Amino acid sequence: ARAKTPPSASSAAPGEAVQPKVVFAYGSQNGTSQEIARNLHAEAVQHGFSAEVSSLNELGFSNISAARTPFLVLVTSSTGDGDPPDNAAQAWVQIKKKHPEGLLKGVRFTSLGLGDSNYTRFMHVPRTFKSRLEELGAEPFYRSAEADEVEGIEAVVDPWSEGLWEPLKKVVAEAAPAAPPAAADTTAAPAAVVSAPAAASTAAAPPVAEEASKGASEVPGAAAAAAAAAPPAAQEAPAAPVATGGAAILAQLMARAKTPP
Repeated sequence: ARAKTPPSASSAAPGEAVQPKVVFAYGSQNGTSQEIARNLHAEAVQHGFSAEVSSLNELGFSNISAARTPFLVLVTSSTGDGDPPDNAAQAWVQIKKKHPEGLLKGVRFTSLGLGDSNYTRFMHVPRTFKSRLEELGAEPFYRSAEADEVEGIEAVVDPWSEGLWEPLKKVVAEAAPAAPPAAADTTAAPAAVVSAPAAASTAAAPPVAEEASKGASEVPGAAAAAAAAAPPAAQEAPAAPVATGGAAILAQLMARAKTPP
């Protein structure tokens, strides 16, 4: 029975989408496959992928699943006459056993095989891993490649490595869940409630000011109306004319003569 291993915990901040993990696994006897896998892992991190790297034995066949290894990049070689490297021997034994159909459904993978065409069972281990993954339901997301040491592995490894990133970015983007919606900011709600009366008070203020202004403008008018309505007696009487000339003096003398002593 396969061990049930929960998916790796994600370090994504709240509100951010959790990126599916890319796992680089190698089977290496002399270190070449291991070096290639580790270099690819380092480059994947630079490209922004969530990634890890380990030997096939360290990973364990029981941990290959859609939940644990949704994107798997295998770099394996053969040793001797088609035997698995020591650090992939346990996974080799497990993957060759009979398993339920569709066991690895949901796993997307690609593989790079290293070998020497001078040996009879050239690429036996890489080809067996690839075929068994497909038989168990895993699907390739990028073409697999085989590098022959007789011809020089760089001619195959370099272009295959360079072409890996675009297909990998595409499938990871398609599988990444959407980020959960950000929580609504409720901190401003109390302020809105508190400010409502203030807004109403502010809205009511202009009429008050308007009335005050209106009243102030009406006072001078009232005073003017009152002044206009005042009787002439209230106004200062003109001074009596001063008598001058002979006729005026005669009139004054006659008036005095009529006045009893």
